[in-house]
Amino acid sequence: MIKTRFAPSPTGNFHMGGFRTAIYNYLYAKKNRGKFILRIEDTDLERSKKKFEDEILKVFKIFDLKYDEINYQSRNIQKHQEFVEILLDKNLAFKEKDGPYRFKVNRKNDHFEYKDLILGNIKIPSENIEDFSIARSDKSPTFILSNLVDDHLDQITHVIRGNDHSINTIKQKLIADSLSFNQIKYAHIPLIHNLNGKKLSKRDNITNVDFYLNEGFLKESIFNFIIK
Repeated sequence: MIKTRFAPSPTGNFHMGGFRTAIYNYLYAKKNRGKFILRIEDTDLERSKKKFEDEILKVFKIFDLKYDEINYQSRNIQKHQEFVEILLDKNLAFKEKDGPYRFKVNRKNDHFEYKDLILGNIKIPSENIEDFSIARSDKSPTFILSNLVDDHLDQITHVIRGNDHSINTIKQKLIADSLSFNQIKYAHIPLIHNLNGKKLSKRDNITNVDFYLNEGFLKESIFNFIIK
């Protein structure tokens, strides 16, 4: 069965780019009679706020995006840390002195490659991938590890996300292969840009779904616009 997910961090207002990603994952799952999971990635304790989580849930309700499960990343912290230990035991990771835990990148091949469902074959020179952080010095996991482990635990089969995650996908596939996780199929979609052709950022002040709803735009209009 196909399973997709949308995994927002409740650290700010619900961004239009994130909303578009949610819609694509939802539609792909439902088209294929699969399941769609909403995962709240709430491990940034300082920045995560209940009001931002409530905003995400409100938008989902307004647009009738029905998820089959809702999960919270913070409940899996122990599992994330267990996988840090597994990687250390396998000599696939190490801890820097007074620094983070890092995954050891095997650079025997001159490039890393994977097949993207939208972009085709993606090749990255192996020299461009550093030994990357999987957990901070206190063993709290970074996005690269926790996001992947949660996908594994949730049995996610397909991930649709912005093409700014292409390097993250390479890193996560390296970890997944070393742990013999089931293979996830990735699809990277273009980012939303402003009128000047630059990536739409929070500084544009019109990036949030709530802004358009409060301005009186119909939800049908927002939906049709954002998926094109």
